[in-house]
Amino acid sequence: MTVVLMTDHPAWTRPPAGTDPERVLLFNNGVWRLRFDGREVLSTLLTAPWENDCRPDAPTAIPVFRIPAARLPTTLPEPARAALEGIEAVVRVPNPSLWDALTAAFIRTNAADEAAARQLYGRWCACFGALPVMDGTTVGCTPPPAVVVHLTARHAEAVGLEQLRPRLRVAAETFLQSAGALARLPGDALVAALVRQTGLPRQAAALAAADFIGDFGLHPINDVLHRAAVRLLVDRSWPEEPRAFARRWRALAATERELSALTLFVLAHATLGSEAAPCAPAPHPP
Repeated sequence: MTVVLMTDHPAWTRPPAGTDPERVLLFNNGVWRLRFDGREVLSTLLTAPWENDCRPDAPTAIPVFRIPAARLPTTLPEPARAALEGIEAVVRVPNPSLWDALTAAFIRTNAADEAAARQLYGRWCACFGALPVMDGTTVGCTPPPAVVVHLTARHAEAVGLEQLRPRLRVAAETFLQSAGALARLPGDALVAALVRQTGLPRQAAALAAADFIGDFGLHPINDVLHRAAVRLLVDRSWPEEPRAFARRWRALAATERELSALTLFVLAHATLGSEAAPCAPAPHPP
């Protein structure tokens, strides 16, 4: 049985072979390094406690979702159930920052592939979101909206985001005015608001909402999911037309909770064993 860490967010890095996947995360006004040891996500605070101006009502533990196979639809066709039975659970860290989720979605949906998205996101953070940490070095985090609104075309060109700069600037201006209201919206309402207020394309808005809320029932039913479903259920005829495929896909789950788990497991299964995969599998320790 395997526990899979979803590393679909481009902040997750793949260190040299034999080391654990890790990422830097801004959480509760602190900078943290997350590492997956094969079973759990471990966190280390990189900023000094006095720098951590935390809100008294803010959570102190970084949320980590662990979705067990028991949440999969009970009516899932046998070929799919058999293919997924090797995955005990999928682990994912929901994004605590809606702003980061939005900017990452912009980058992911405009990059050529997962590797290109990670490189572009890394340059974006290193150039405009570098923060000092306790060991005297800096780590790259998503530049805040207040920085993004002042980026010039030359700045954006330096990291390969010149085509996205106008939309990122509009999104940053929106966040400076209404970040709190957006973050309180439920899933579908959040997707609609991101499209309407920030100019984010609907698929990217759904990607951002799924990343932030952690509900993969919101994940866009896109080419990536279509290919994963076809590979998993090869004996089923899947329609090519996106809306017809979406209806067929949603019909596999009886509830939104089942749909979220199914989407997460299928995406995880589709990328097991691939170097370009948005997940990191880990077997049970002996």
